Amino acid sequence: MISWTQQDGNTLHDVTGIRHTRPDGSLVFPPFSAEDFRQGVHDAVYRCVATNIVGSIISREVHVKAVVQRRYKVLVYDEFVVRGNTAVLRCQVPAFVHDYITYMWKRGDGASITSTASRGGRYSVLQTGQLYIRAVTQADGQTSYSCQTRHRLTGEITVSASAGRLFVTEPHGNSSPKIIDFRQIVSANEGESLEMACAATAYPPPTYRWYREEEGRLVLLTSNHRITQLDGSLILQFVSVQDSGRYICVVNNTAGEDRSFTLLTVSAPLAVYITP
Repeated sequence: MISWTQQDGNTLHDVTGIRHTRPDGSLVFPPFSAEDFRQGVHDAVYRCVATNIVGSIISREVHVKAVVQRRYKVLVYDEFVVRGNTAVLRCQVPAFVHDYITYMWKRGDGASITSTASRGGRYSVLQTGQLYIRAVTQADGQTSYSCQTRHRLTGEITVSASAGRLFVTEPHGNSSPKIIDFRQIVSANEGESLEMACAATAYPPPTYRWYREEEGRLVLLTSNHRITQLDGSLILQFVSVQDSGRYICVVNNTAGEDRSFTLLTVSAPLAVYITP
Protein backbone atom coordinates (compact mmCIF):
# COMPACT_ATOMS: atom_id res chain seq x y z
CA MET A 1 0.00 0.00 0.00
CA ILE A 2 1.21 3.49 -0.85
CA SER A 3 0.35 6.56 1.20
CA TRP A 4 1.67 10.11 1.59
CA THR A 5 2.49 12.20 4.63
CA GLN A 6 3.16 15.88 5.21
CA GLN A 7 6.40 17.21 6.69
CA ASP A 8 4.92 16.99 10.19
CA GLY A 9 4.22 13.27 9.69
CA ASN A 10 0.44 13.54 9.43
CA THR A 11 -1.28 11.43 6.77
CA LEU A 12 -2.22 13.36 3.65
CA HIS A 13 -5.87 13.85 2.71
CA ASP A 14 -7.30 14.77 -0.67
CA VAL A 15 -8.24 18.40 -1.37
CA THR A 16 -10.97 18.49 -4.00
CA GLY A 17 -9.72 19.91 -7.29
CA ILE A 18 -6.34 20.80 -5.75
CA ARG A 19 -4.58 17.59 -4.73
CA HIS A 20 -5.46 13.90 -4.71
CA THR A 21 -3.88 10.45 -4.51
CA ARG A 22 -4.57 8.01 -7.36
CA PRO A 23 -5.29 4.31 -6.73
CA ASP A 24 -1.75 3.47 -7.91
CA GLY A 25 -0.30 5.70 -5.17
CA SER A 26 0.68 8.68 -7.34
CA LEU A 27 0.19 12.10 -5.78
CA VAL A 28 -1.47 14.41 -8.33
CA PHE A 29 -1.67 18.20 -8.48
CA PRO A 30 -4.07 19.24 -11.29
CA PRO A 31 -3.55 22.54 -13.15
CA PHE A 32 -4.72 25.50 -11.10
CA SER A 33 -5.30 29.22 -11.48
CA ALA A 34 -3.37 31.84 -9.55
CA GLU A 35 -6.44 32.37 -7.35
CA ASP A 36 -6.39 28.68 -6.31
CA PHE A 37 -2.76 28.72 -5.17
CA ARG A 38 -2.42 27.37 -1.62
CA GLN A 39 0.83 27.76 0.25
CA GLY A 40 0.34 24.60 2.32
CA VAL A 41 -0.38 22.50 -0.80
CA HIS A 42 1.64 23.98 -3.66
CA ASP A 43 4.72 24.99 -1.66
CA ALA A 44 5.18 22.10 0.74
CA VAL A 45 7.21 19.01 1.63
CA TYR A 46 5.84 15.48 1.21
CA ARG A 47 7.04 11.94 1.90
CA CYS A 48 5.86 8.66 0.39
CA VAL A 49 5.25 5.62 2.63
CA ALA A 50 5.23 2.09 1.15
CA THR A 51 3.77 -0.57 3.46
CA ASN A 52 3.23 -4.31 3.33
CA ILE A 53 2.75 -7.05 5.94
CA VAL A 54 6.46 -7.05 6.73
CA GLY A 55 6.87 -3.35 7.42
CA SER A 56 7.16 0.13 5.95
CA ILE A 57 9.71 2.25 4.18
CA ILE A 58 9.64 6.04 3.94
CA SER A 59 11.01 8.03 1.01
CA ARG A 60 13.21 11.08 1.14
CA GLU A 61 11.50 14.44 1.37
CA VAL A 62 9.82 15.56 -1.84
CA HIS A 63 9.75 19.34 -2.18
CA VAL A 64 6.84 20.68 -4.24
CA LYS A 65 7.04 24.31 -5.30
CA ALA A 66 4.42 25.45 -7.76
CA VAL A 67 4.98 28.45 -10.00
CA VAL A 68 2.53 31.29 -10.47
CA GLN A 69 3.51 33.16 -13.64
CA ARG A 70 4.64 36.71 -12.93
CA ARG A 71 6.20 39.37 -15.12
CA TYR A 72 9.76 40.38 -14.30
CA LYS A 73 12.56 42.59 -15.59
CA VAL A 74 16.08 41.53 -16.53
CA LEU A 75 18.87 44.06 -16.01
CA VAL A 76 22.59 44.19 -16.81
CA TYR A 77 24.77 46.90 -15.28
CA ASP A 78 28.15 48.29 -16.30
CA GLU A 79 31.20 46.72 -14.66
CA PHE A 80 34.81 47.83 -14.11
CA VAL A 81 37.72 45.44 -14.53
CA VAL A 82 41.52 45.74 -14.45
CA ARG A 83 43.13 44.64 -17.72
CA GLY A 84 44.28 41.01 -17.63
CA ASN A 85 41.76 40.00 -14.95
CA THR A 86 38.45 38.16 -15.18
CA ALA A 87 35.40 40.36 -15.78
CA VAL A 88 32.09 39.36 -14.19
CA LEU A 89 28.85 40.60 -15.75
CA ARG A 90 25.70 39.77 -13.82
CA CYS A 91 22.22 39.07 -15.15
CA GLN A 92 19.96 40.67 -12.51
CA VAL A 93 16.55 39.04 -12.01
CA PRO A 94 14.08 38.94 -9.08
CA ALA A 95 14.61 36.17 -6.52
CA PHE A 96 11.20 34.57 -7.14
CA VAL A 97 12.22 33.46 -10.65
CA HIS A 98 15.82 32.27 -9.98
CA ASP A 99 14.98 28.56 -9.85
CA TYR A 100 13.01 28.48 -13.09
CA ILE A 101 15.14 30.19 -15.73
CA THR A 102 18.19 29.58 -17.87
CA TYR A 103 20.49 32.35 -19.07
CA MET A 104 21.85 33.40 -22.46
CA TRP A 105 24.24 36.24 -23.30
CA LYS A 106 24.82 38.28 -26.46
CA ARG A 107 27.34 40.87 -27.55
CA GLY A 108 26.35 44.23 -29.01
CA ASP A 109 26.90 42.87 -32.53
CA GLY A 110 24.26 40.20 -31.91
CA ALA A 111 26.70 37.30 -31.55
CA SER A 112 25.72 34.72 -28.92
CA ILE A 113 28.18 33.98 -26.12
CA THR A 114 28.45 30.38 -24.92
CA SER A 115 30.63 28.70 -22.31
CA THR A 116 33.98 27.71 -23.79
CA ALA A 117 35.99 26.99 -20.63
CA SER A 118 36.00 23.22 -21.22
CA ARG A 119 37.78 23.90 -24.54
CA GLY A 120 40.21 26.43 -23.08
CA GLY A 121 38.14 29.45 -24.15
CA ARG A 122 37.68 32.80 -22.43
CA TYR A 123 33.94 32.69 -21.72
CA SER A 124 31.84 31.02 -19.03
CA VAL A 125 28.08 31.36 -18.61
CA LEU A 126 27.24 30.07 -15.15
CA GLN A 127 23.97 28.45 -14.06
CA THR A 128 23.33 31.47 -11.82
CA GLY A 129 23.57 33.86 -14.78
CA GLN A 130 27.04 35.40 -14.45
CA LEU A 131 29.13 35.89 -17.56
CA TYR A 132 32.88 35.45 -16.96
CA ILE A 133 35.33 36.90 -19.49
CA ARG A 134 38.89 35.82 -18.73
CA ALA A 135 42.10 37.72 -19.49
CA VAL A 136 40.22 40.89 -20.37
CA THR A 137 41.72 43.27 -22.95
CA GLN A 138 40.74 46.77 -24.01
CA ALA A 139 38.90 45.23 -26.99
CA ASP A 140 36.38 43.64 -24.60
CA GLY A 141 35.30 47.13 -23.59
CA GLN A 142 34.43 48.11 -27.16
CA THR A 143 31.07 46.33 -27.18
CA SER A 144 28.00 45.94 -24.97
CA TYR A 145 26.60 42.79 -23.35
CA SER A 146 22.95 41.85 -22.93
CA CYS A 147 21.27 38.94 -21.15
CA GLN A 148 18.23 36.88 -22.03
CA THR A 149 16.37 34.46 -19.79
CA ARG A 150 14.18 31.54 -20.75
CA HIS A 151 11.56 30.23 -18.34
CA ARG A 152 11.87 26.45 -18.08
CA LEU A 153 8.15 25.90 -17.54
CA THR A 154 6.53 28.45 -19.84
CA GLY A 155 9.27 28.82 -22.45
CA GLU A 156 8.92 32.60 -22.27
CA ILE A 157 12.05 34.56 -23.22
CA THR A 158 12.76 37.89 -21.52
CA VAL A 159 15.44 40.24 -22.87
CA SER A 160 17.35 42.54 -20.54
CA ALA A 161 15.99 46.07 -20.47
CA SER A 162 19.55 47.40 -20.52
CA ALA A 163 22.90 46.34 -21.94
CA GLY A 164 26.02 46.51 -19.82
CA ARG A 165 29.48 47.65 -20.82
CA LEU A 166 32.93 46.80 -19.52
CA PHE A 167 35.19 49.65 -18.45
CA VAL A 168 38.69 48.19 -18.72
CA THR A 169 41.20 50.09 -16.60
CA GLU A 170 44.97 49.96 -16.57
CA PRO A 171 46.71 48.72 -13.39
CA HIS A 172 48.31 51.22 -11.03
CA GLY A 173 50.88 49.31 -9.01
CA ASN A 174 50.71 45.86 -7.48
CA SER A 175 47.61 44.72 -5.56
CA SER A 176 46.86 41.49 -3.72
CA PRO A 177 43.96 39.29 -4.93
CA LYS A 178 40.44 40.02 -3.78
CA ILE A 179 37.76 37.51 -4.74
CA ILE A 180 34.75 39.32 -6.22
CA ASP A 181 32.51 36.42 -7.22
CA PHE A 182 31.93 32.81 -6.11
CA ARG A 183 29.10 30.52 -4.97
CA GLN A 184 28.95 29.16 -1.44
CA ILE A 185 26.67 26.23 -2.34
CA VAL A 186 26.41 24.28 -5.61
CA SER A 187 23.99 21.40 -6.24
CA ALA A 188 23.92 18.85 -9.06
CA ASN A 189 22.35 15.53 -9.96
CA GLU A 190 24.43 12.42 -10.43
CA GLY A 191 25.72 12.10 -14.00
CA GLU A 192 25.56 15.82 -14.78
CA SER A 193 28.49 18.08 -15.61
CA LEU A 194 28.98 21.35 -13.74
CA GLU A 195 31.23 24.38 -13.56
CA MET A 196 32.25 25.93 -10.24
CA ALA A 197 33.95 29.28 -10.57
CA CYS A 198 35.56 32.07 -8.63
CA ALA A 199 36.87 35.39 -9.92
CA ALA A 200 39.31 37.84 -8.36
CA THR A 201 40.81 41.21 -9.11
CA ALA A 202 44.56 41.70 -8.65
CA TYR A 203 47.75 42.87 -10.28
CA PRO A 204 49.80 41.14 -11.50
CA PRO A 205 46.92 38.97 -12.77
CA PRO A 206 46.58 36.13 -10.25
CA THR A 207 47.01 32.38 -10.45
CA TYR A 208 44.05 30.15 -9.51
CA ARG A 209 44.21 26.70 -7.92
CA TRP A 210 41.39 24.44 -6.74
CA TYR A 211 41.58 22.10 -3.75
CA ARG A 212 39.22 19.59 -2.19
CA GLU A 213 38.99 19.12 1.55
CA GLU A 214 39.49 15.49 2.53
CA GLU A 215 39.63 14.51 6.20
CA GLY A 216 40.71 18.01 7.18
CA ARG A 217 43.47 18.19 4.52
CA LEU A 218 43.50 20.25 1.34
CA VAL A 219 44.17 18.06 -1.70
CA LEU A 220 45.25 19.88 -4.85
CA LEU A 221 43.07 19.00 -7.85
CA THR A 222 44.75 18.32 -11.17
CA SER A 223 43.18 18.23 -14.62
CA ASN A 224 42.37 14.82 -16.11
CA HIS A 225 39.75 13.24 -18.37
CA ARG A 226 36.99 14.30 -15.95
CA ILE A 227 38.36 17.48 -14.36
CA THR A 228 39.23 20.72 -16.17
CA GLN A 229 40.68 23.82 -14.51
CA LEU A 230 40.96 27.18 -16.25
CA ASP A 231 41.62 30.53 -14.53
CA GLY A 232 39.16 30.12 -11.69
CA SER A 233 36.78 27.68 -13.36
CA LEU A 234 36.62 24.08 -12.13
CA ILE A 235 34.65 21.82 -14.49
CA LEU A 236 33.60 18.36 -13.31
CA GLN A 237 32.23 15.88 -15.85
CA PHE A 238 29.70 13.17 -14.94
CA VAL A 239 29.62 13.92 -11.22
CA SER A 240 28.80 11.24 -8.67
CA VAL A 241 27.74 11.32 -5.03
CA GLN A 242 31.41 10.76 -4.13
CA ASP A 243 32.21 14.21 -5.58
CA SER A 244 30.17 15.88 -2.84
CA GLY A 245 32.24 17.91 -0.43
CA ARG A 246 34.00 21.18 0.24
CA TYR A 247 36.07 22.80 -2.52
CA ILE A 248 38.47 25.69 -2.07
CA CYS A 249 39.51 28.23 -4.69
CA VAL A 250 42.92 29.72 -3.84
CA VAL A 251 43.99 32.85 -5.71
CA ASN A 252 47.46 34.37 -5.34
CA ASN A 253 50.08 36.60 -6.91
CA THR A 254 53.32 38.16 -5.70
CA ALA A 255 51.36 40.63 -3.54
CA GLY A 256 49.22 38.16 -1.56
CA GLU A 257 46.46 35.55 -1.51
CA ASP A 258 42.70 35.13 -1.11
CA ARG A 259 40.46 32.07 -1.04
CA SER A 260 36.80 31.08 -1.21
CA PHE A 261 34.90 27.97 -0.13
CA THR A 262 32.18 26.13 -2.06
CA LEU A 263 30.08 23.22 -0.80
CA LEU A 264 29.08 20.79 -3.56
CA THR A 265 26.13 18.46 -3.03
CA VAL A 266 25.45 15.72 -5.60
CA SER A 267 22.11 13.90 -5.40
CA ALA A 268 21.35 10.44 -6.75
CA PRO A 269 17.88 9.11 -7.66
CA LEU A 270 16.13 7.21 -4.90
CA ALA A 271 16.04 3.46 -5.59
CA VAL A 272 13.61 1.33 -3.59
CA TYR A 273 13.21 -2.44 -3.88
CA ILE A 274 10.27 -4.07 -2.12
CA THR A 275 9.90 -7.85 -1.98
CA PRO A 276 6.94 -9.74 -0.51
